[in-house]
Amino acid sequence: MADRIIVVDDDEALMNMVVFALQHYGYDVTGTSDSNKALEMLRKQGPYSVLLTDLMMPGITGHELLRIARQEDPMLEVVVITAAGTLESAIKALREDGAYDYILKPLDSMRQLSIVIERAAAHRHLLVERDALQTQIREEAEWLQALIANTSDAILAANATGVLTIANPAAVSLLGLEDVIGSPALGCLPVSLASVVADWQALDSRNPAVVEVPWVDGSTQMVNLTPIKNEEGKSMGWVIVMRNISHLKDVDDYKSLVLKEAVQKIQIPLVQAVNTLAELNQLAGRDERVGKVVYRLSNLWVAIKDWGNELTSLVENQEDQDVRIVDINLVPMLVEIQHKLKDTLSASGLKLMSGTLPNLPVAKADPHLLNTLMEGLIKRAAMRSTAGGEISVNARVHQNKVWIDVTDAGPAISQEELPHIFEKSYIDLKSELASTGIQLATAKKIIDQMGGQVWVSGSGPLGSTISICLPAVTRSS
Repeated sequence: MADRIIVVDDDEALMNMVVFALQHYGYDVTGTSDSNKALEMLRKQGPYSVLLTDLMMPGITGHELLRIARQEDPMLEVVVITAAGTLESAIKALREDGAYDYILKPLDSMRQLSIVIERAAAHRHLLVERDALQTQIREEAEWLQALIANTSDAILAANATGVLTIANPAAVSLLGLEDVIGSPALGCLPVSLASVVADWQALDSRNPAVVEVPWVDGSTQMVNLTPIKNEEGKSMGWVIVMRNISHLKDVDDYKSLVLKEAVQKIQIPLVQAVNTLAELNQLAGRDERVGKVVYRLSNLWVAIKDWGNELTSLVENQEDQDVRIVDINLVPMLVEIQHKLKDTLSASGLKLMSGTLPNLPVAKADPHLLNTLMEGLIKRAAMRSTAGGEISVNARVHQNKVWIDVTDAGPAISQEELPHIFEKSYIDLKSELASTGIQLATAKKIIDQMGGQVWVSGSGPLGSTISICLPAVTRSS
């Protein structure tokens, strides 16, 4: 759509010439030699992109027309026409009244005039776009503020220096915070949450992570920590969202009991089915095709039976076991576990990579539980990965805590899955890998008993990392 231009000059011949020339360059041009009429046109027929006006006119002068027009339309661009003798007035119009540019009489070139008009119109377009973007940003900010203020989730945000910039009403209520905006987060947050933030920064604050935290009111809070980055990937701060998932835990317990009863009822038929398949295999004799089908069915039924036993075992051991916390040299244990599972993983087309540090400090843990935990996490990673993928096990130390990471090459964990990540009865029906929550529920239970934490994080569209941290033995221990 052509830009609309209004030309005002009491020299009617010059005005008509300018109108004709600008129309030739593709503009929608209206002209008048009466400044009063021009003002009426601006008010009733606007908006216009550019006002081209002579300064020295009878009635309403160009200066007055400029001031009134821009008061009513601040984004109207004005180009003034002036004689050399009144150049000072033109410059004053630029400085004080907001004119975009000026042109001297007599006009040397209509092409030069069109270039000035083109630039003025382009500048108006930029102003209009900027205003529209600012309006959109303001509306989105107001919408976001309303959403943050009214959500039941506790939301905190800090800038790149760790200073709190947002604490919504739910966060103020849950954490007992008052007047914390502008304060260093680690200095004013409750110790339990400040410790979580510090641990996340030790884990890898470049990537989102999730951890469950038991709260002082008896609830279970799922804490999502997400970094804020600019387009260059530079850290701009972080956001914490805390959600009460106690009700999900109650539902999970109920579902687990139902599943346990269901598994117990089908255990005998499952065993009978496996035995029947074995008999069928013998009857099939040398029929190779039937034998292969029976073999696959047998493996499937055995896998179902093992999963049922695993779930039953987990549900039956709800009470904390006797935990024997001792000093453990982690390196030999991790090497032994990886050596034990390497051949099994290799047979599935998976590579087990290790970056275990040789100088890890001694950690405090239950050897049997830790061994069970690590085997479960590596098996989970294998279940999520496809042939050709890599599973990595890495360990490090930070602030008197030993961190062990198990990373798989499976699909990224979705936002829908996160609230249920530690539920023992959870089954991801959308996943082709038929992933369940048993391994992570077991890991969470074990690590809680040993006084550690389990973190879930991801570094991209593929893969997930399960990180556990255990207290290290200090010199004074």
